[in-house]
Amino acid sequence: MLVILVGATLEIAKKSRDHFVSRDFGLVEKMSYFPSNDSISSHLGFTKSCTKEEIDNCYLISSNEYYKTGFDRFQILDAVKGRTNKFMTAVPDDLDFVRQIKDSFGDCIRLVYLHIDKYSYESMLRKHIIFEEEIHQRLKKREEHAELFSREMGLFDKVVVYEENSPIGCEALFMQYDRIIKEAKQLNDKLFVEFPYKGSEDYIFVSYSRADEEKVLPILSELHKEGYRIWYDEGIHGGINWRVMLGDRLDGSTDFLMFSSENSSKSKNVYAEVGMALDKEESHPIVVRLDDALFPTGYEMYLKEYQNIFVKNGNVIEELKNALSPSTRV
Repeated sequence: MLVILVGATLEIAKKSRDHFVSRDFGLVEKMSYFPSNDSISSHLGFTKSCTKEEIDNCYLISSNEYYKTGFDRFQILDAVKGRTNKFMTAVPDDLDFVRQIKDSFGDCIRLVYLHIDKYSYESMLRKHIIFEEEIHQRLKKREEHAELFSREMGLFDKVVVYEENSPIGCEALFMQYDRIIKEAKQLNDKLFVEFPYKGSEDYIFVSYSRADEEKVLPILSELHKEGYRIWYDEGIHGGINWRVMLGDRLDGSTDFLMFSSENSSKSKNVYAEVGMALDKEESHPIVVRLDDALFPTGYEMYLKEYQNIFVKNGNVIEELKNALSPSTRV
């Protein structure tokens, strides 16, 4: 699970990171480029300075007028696929970047907004800043962030609150974090799947809409536990010609496992994959119906010729074990 905390600052950012680390969450490493090469890097938390070229090669990039920050592809994927627990912070100015992650991975992450009341925030500022003008500017910026959050509230999964004058101070904040951590670890048990298979033995090509991950990943997890070799799209379409690679992986597969749903019936990628599978001479398609949605008649004529498994009937894993080619299983 990946937890992204938006709004943490100064010592609360460090205490938040330390608390998640103490609960077995790793920190997503930030790679930052500072055009002005100034001392701002000391305030950014878990980061290392890199060249502009290194940042430009990252697949997730956050930037503002002072610096650009990139994130490691595999750390993010390990977290959103339930293999590890990761934690990262973002500033409210990075909402476009945060939205990019949310759009890519949906329910596989938890976006958390930290609300620090005005008096607590000002108290923290006065511990670190001596110039009234700068304090005033930061307080004004805080108000802008509060307005921004009120408009974008629907983007976040959770809201936590920190009040310096609370009788138990940070402990109250940590109790809120612990509820999020417990939920994240429980969700990991449902989402965990192995890396896509990349060997030369028989394997299953999986086609699905990423909007259905919450339903699909638990099924793939069970198939992995049963020893099946599976290739699936992890959702990172960068660099090389993705369609060429997709075609190669489909051509090399033994079985084509397609999850049919309202979401997949609207997915261009799923249509492309189904079309390629039907054109393959030695195709072994299996359709798992997540709901009652249908593809256009031309597609359904072919799909209904193959084995269809209906989730609503139960026993999905046992039916799949009977339908999948034995050679795809270790």
